[in-house]
Amino acid sequence: MCNDFNNQNQINHTNEEKKQLRKSMKNVLKEYFVQNDVKKISFNICERLCDSDCFKNAQIVLSFYTGNLEIDTTKINKCTLQSKKVLALPKVLDETTMEFKILNEEPIEDKIEKGAFGIGEPKQNLETLDLQSLNQKKVLVIVPGIAFTKNGKRCGHGKGYYDRFIEKLESTNAKIFLAGLCFPCQIVDDLPIDEHDRKVDEVYFFESAE
Repeated sequence: MCNDFNNQNQINHTNEEKKQLRKSMKNVLKEYFVQNDVKKISFNICERLCDSDCFKNAQIVLSFYTGNLEIDTTKINKCTLQSKKVLALPKVLDETTMEFKILNEEPIEDKIEKGAFGIGEPKQNLETLDLQSLNQKKVLVIVPGIAFTKNGKRCGHGKGYYDRFIEKLESTNAKIFLAGLCFPCQIVDDLPIDEHDRKVDEVYFFESAE
């Protein structure tokens, strides 16, 4: 009983820390967007990912459509289609679940509509990625977040969609590589995490040299 109480106490403390972190990081990002050329920085970060082995080796890329105060993923999405890889973007189904829709040609914008939380998502009539078809396939998952550490700890936006989806994806025996994308200002020394929080394999945040 005492252990259960202590564990719950720790969870509550961690959740409160995350809540405060998300609030402060949003303010940091707002200032960063005002002071920097975020389109150029996004391009540089995404170009580094596109030049990486994890991207080159991937058969399927699960990316996302850029939301408010996030990395612009246009470069990655275009590179994926130009490389003849499968590109899929997330669509929220309900309060706990999301699926990925396949986009097979440009312009991507023509296949996007406003979805959950006011964020751009693939249209409903697009083909849904069948997770059972991913057995032994090399899948690169580009994971958004509000903050990261250099060694892969991640704080998401608080809904747990990616943590749950990645767990489901792992049950397919796909060969998964998790890549975090963020601006340099989103890198922190440490993060409050619990047993459900998934680390990423690598974090891409460096700006390319001028």
